Amino acid sequence: MGRANKLEIQGGTNRSWQHDVLIFRNNIKKENMAGPHLSCAFLSLALVLAVIGDPGQGFLSDATDVSLTPFDLKYTPAHVVKGLTRNVSLLCADQNDNQSQLLEITRIRLLKKTSSVWTLLAELRDNEDEPETMFGGSVSAKISQNIRETFLQINWPVVTEETFGTYRCKVVGVERKTLGILTEMTSEVAILMGEELLMI
Repeated sequence: MGRANKLEIQGGTNRSWQHDVLIFRNNIKKENMAGPHLSCAFLSLALVLAVIGDPGQGFLSDATDVSLTPFDLKYTPAHVVKGLTRNVSLLCADQNDNQSQLLEITRIRLLKKTSSVWTLLAELRDNEDEPETMFGGSVSAKISQNIRETFLQINWPVVTEETFGTYRCKVVGVERKTLGILTEMTSEVAILMGEELLMI
């Protein structure tokens, strides 16, 4: 599934939604609904908010906790040459058995920095069968209850000018302990012509 235009990640907050979430959470505690078993009502609300909210940049930005450790973004091969290198891939996954804090994943997305703006290149949501892509290569992705099986990968058959740049992956979902909205994101990865992978 492709989109004709690239999407840009934009800021903005919506205090009324955040206020409603806080009230709902407090009501759960008062009614002793948040015991040893997971509250289905709150989990459902959290999942809805995770899907419709922008991860770490939209109206839930104040409620978003960001970790730089659980997921990795890796690029292969290590050296690329425009027009010559083939089968180049960029993979976002929990590749080092890092401990994710997410209970449920609702969205995984790959972004590219354009000037000072992060542009969405590819995304998979938990309510979709196929990832959406905003660039010319191919995309494969999966969201699983097993965090280690969740991944997003883009591939270029041949390196072009658009291959080079700075990338970041974001994984959004419901945090295990607080049931809040959590974004776990990778370090920035820069793909440079004729250079090895650089971690920023």
